[in-house]
Amino acid sequence: MMKPSIALLLTLLFVWGCSKEEFSGSPKSETFTASSVEVFQNLTCANSTLIKPPVDILYVVDNSLSAGYLSTTVKEQLQLTIQAVSQQFDYHIMVAPLIPDGGNDTFRQVITNNAAGMPSSVNVVSLEGLSFFATLSGNKVERGFDRAADLIDANRSNGIFRNAAHTIVVLVSNGDDTDTKTYLNGFSQVNTTAYDAAYNRFINLKTNMMAQQFRFFSLVAHTASCQSGYSFGDMYRRMSKRIYTAMSAGDQAGRTHPDSYDLCGTDYALYSGVNSSIQQEVLGHTYNYWLLSENTVVDTTDIQVSKLSSNGSATAVSPGMSNGWSYAGYLTNRNTRRLPTSGEPKTGYFLQLNGSAEVVYPDCLVVKTRTPTEFYGFAVAPSQPKPNTLVLRIRGATIPQSSTNGWSYEGYRENQNIKVNADGTLNTASPLNRTGYFIKLNGSAIYASGDTIELFYTPAGI
Repeated sequence: MMKPSIALLLTLLFVWGCSKEEFSGSPKSETFTASSVEVFQNLTCANSTLIKPPVDILYVVDNSLSAGYLSTTVKEQLQLTIQAVSQQFDYHIMVAPLIPDGGNDTFRQVITNNAAGMPSSVNVVSLEGLSFFATLSGNKVERGFDRAADLIDANRSNGIFRNAAHTIVVLVSNGDDTDTKTYLNGFSQVNTTAYDAAYNRFINLKTNMMAQQFRFFSLVAHTASCQSGYSFGDMYRRMSKRIYTAMSAGDQAGRTHPDSYDLCGTDYALYSGVNSSIQQEVLGHTYNYWLLSENTVVDTTDIQVSKLSSNGSATAVSPGMSNGWSYAGYLTNRNTRRLPTSGEPKTGYFLQLNGSAEVVYPDCLVVKTRTPTEFYGFAVAPSQPKPNTLVLRIRGATIPQSSTNGWSYEGYRENQNIKVNADGTLNTASPLNRTGYFIKLNGSAIYASGDTIELFYTPAGI
């Protein structure tokens, strides 16, 4: 039998002489911070729908023999006016001669974006097929005001001129209305009785048709004899201004002759005048549910709501079931809009808006809130610690080992939830699982969002 060597004996004595602690790892420290509370603010505004308003326009175009002097430029400008208007509105546009054609008066054309709604008796044409001067009349009597009113009255039952529409007359002539003039010693004067009667007829049409507005645009000569064959369109110009003033319109403020354009000029601007007189209608939406967030849980005890009006003023909205807000929680495909129809579905965490708290276009809602404060009942070490070496600090304060208001070591766990409620009970609503060596926190030792946790220990030996 061989005797052990001196070297082997010395090695065994060294091993036997070492304590277990001398094979343990070096002391370790772990530091981590619980997720902080997130404060956020949402500003969202109510939406609207832009709708095309009904617009009914009557073009009364001079077809007297003198109308031959109307230049091609005038015709082109009228076509451009019709074309521009037709792109933006729900329109019915009738074009008719100023002087009835030999008493037959059949030459009328209608351009519309809803031809299917017109009866077969209506002569619907395309813009390209429009003709202004099919027949010229030798009649020198120009009853422009009555002609316009007669045409509107005669074409209400067939749906060309609708109730509650923007009703607009555009009269083009190089002459003037003869019914509202009288002559004294060879000079023309206003026939006040006839002029007032014509004005009142237009105002009555506006009232009876419940028109959104009634306007009388004129494209006439603003000076006497500016061109051969032209006459001063004084009465037409007067009527344009008088009706404009009666409508309390403001779109032509600053113009000396509102709603009237000078046929003697070259830039008629009729298109811009007609177009700017009609405001597209905005249909506001009304909301009774408001999205707080799509996937972030909020602290329902700290929600501040303000309504922001279009003038920039903010009004606080209190919680309440009658005229306030209430927390509705998480909803899927919830229609947020109540008017004009239900719609705009969204998914996430919602407020319900009650009574006067509903948001109506163009108002906005400002919501300030934060994520909830979360609580944690465990600290986790990645390596197995020696329990008697554990030192735990929360927010810089050392936590004692205690089963009431301190820590206790529980050992290794897999996929253990570390979140608790404020009272220390396990939070199963929104768990946060960890794997490692668990140190349980008892009583007042639990920590919360934003807290810093420091863990010092010596790993257990081999």
